[in-house]
Amino acid sequence: MLKLYEYDERIEKALSEGINEETGELVNFELLEQLACEKDEKIKHVALAILNMEAEAKAYYDLVDKYTKKHKTVTNKIKSLKQYLTTYADKEKYTFPECNITFIESYETVITDKEAFEKYAIIRHKELYEKVIKPNKSAIKEAIRNGIKVKGVKVVKKSNIQIK
Repeated sequence: MLKLYEYDERIEKALSEGINEETGELVNFELLEQLACEKDEKIKHVALAILNMEAEAKAYYDLVDKYTKKHKTVTNKIKSLKQYLTTYADKEKYTFPECNITFIESYETVITDKEAFEKYAIIRHKELYEKVIKPNKSAIKEAIRNGIKVKGVKVVKKSNIQIK
């Protein structure tokens, strides 16, 4: 069986060589039919392979989602149990054959008023504030469609294949 990209070339060759010069009739119709059927079969198999891979990718995505939720649940349980021990173990050192418990002081930065902090940091101390700016492609496309010229951007028409 030929590679998919080779079929068009072979069909063109069969057409150019398979015509009777005197009558203009197609004389190798069987070869053309065979090549067309093989090409269709190859296209079908590639499409089916894509469907199978999409199903496999979705299954992996669902597994990741399932395990992400489980990971979050277990992480929250750990946090809750650590808070429980911190509250009721009186921050004392405990030693057991299976494990040791110690408490180390640390400091956590908590933003209590996000709006106030943002105003302060943006005006006075920009180094305290990180803001990630990324293009809003939907808004850009809409602006271009409405006649606004946006530098460094173009809307490109593309063809998206759907296999069901």
